[in-house]
Amino acid sequence: MKGNLTFTKAGGESSVHPDQRIPLEGAEFIIRPDGAAEDNIITGIGNNGVITSGSNGVVIIPNLPIGTYWILEKTPPAGYLSDTSWHKLEIRYPTSVLYAADDTTPITQIINTPGYELPHTGGPGDLLLKMIGTLLILLSTGVLLFRGKKD
Repeated sequence: MKGNLTFTKAGGESSVHPDQRIPLEGAEFIIRPDGAAEDNIITGIGNNGVITSGSNGVVIIPNLPIGTYWILEKTPPAGYLSDTSWHKLEIRYPTSVLYAADDTTPITQIINTPGYELPHTGGPGDLLLKMIGTLLILLSTGVLLFRGKKD
């Protein structure tokens, strides 16, 4: 036996009343079975395992076998911060349930906050550049001290 789940992807500040939130198109989600590793996503649904919210913000997860799953927002809509929490799904017949990040509160929307994520500015070469810079400062200080003693 299989079940379906439909929920809405919406945007707005946390203080905005639910009926004043706007539907968000283009959010991408992945799903994994309960107890599976986080990279063990189900690929037989959506576009190779990626489910995207439609123009009305609606996300439809069709034909999952009855059971417990976890859903994660892989890519947020443009201009919004990602919801980085895995949300529990209970696929049942005839009614399925999506839970908030606390795993106990049923929800009908996953909400994004407007904003942007800053790019990662460090990297593997960052430490090496800092070490070279420190070495150059120490060498130039030594040269200046050595010249000062010569005079």
